[in-house]
Amino acid sequence: MNWLTDPLQYPFMQRALMEIMIIGVLCGLVGCFVVLRGLAFILSRQGGFRRDLGSLLFGNILGVSMTDVWVTLVVALIVAGILLALLKELTLVAFDPTMARSAGYPVFALDLLLLLLVSATIVVSLQTVGNILILALVVTPPAAARLLTDRLGRMMLASVGIAVGSGVAGLYISFHAATAAGATVVLTATAAFLVCLVFAPNHGLLSGYRARRHGQHHAHHYHAGEEVEG
Repeated sequence: MNWLTDPLQYPFMQRALMEIMIIGVLCGLVGCFVVLRGLAFILSRQGGFRRDLGSLLFGNILGVSMTDVWVTLVVALIVAGILLALLKELTLVAFDPTMARSAGYPVFALDLLLLLLVSATIVVSLQTVGNILILALVVTPPAAARLLTDRLGRMMLASVGIAVGSGVAGLYISFHAATAAGATVVLTATAAFLVCLVFAPNHGLLSGYRARRHGQHHAHHYHAGEEVEG
């Protein structure tokens, strides 16, 4: 229990945990559409950052203030509210924009809105967690969740769970191991993705290997039966 409670004695860790959980929920939701629409490299358009290179890449999650936490929470509620309110429309545009256009949906406006939501997520998070951590939280958890399910609703829930879990676990590990917080969160999220990549029940490497072996086994018996009949 001390492993869990000791970090909570420090205000900077309390603020960091609140920040990473809010950002994890936000990035987990928005990131699903980033992955589905192939927008993973929209970080590359960021400009005007005037802080040092280390802050740009890794941020300073342990240095967030309560003001940062409140700003992130307000933006997260707005973005998540819009995303969930237009979930049906955004889902249709993500999977079949041609059908959405023929059905009369404003595809261009919905695409623009999605870009604005992604941009708001990046802007509110970049100053505190950095470029690399935002890329990890926006792309890696949704990609891992995509391996676990083909249903968007379940993918969003899994993505949020993986993002928040990776963030919290990464902060705890960095505290006890005295490692860089942002880099540890990135590695934790990457580890979660690798686990899903290998062990996912339908799209994992092991399930694919078993399916191929099963198919080869049936094919072998089928050809053996033909030879016996012949």
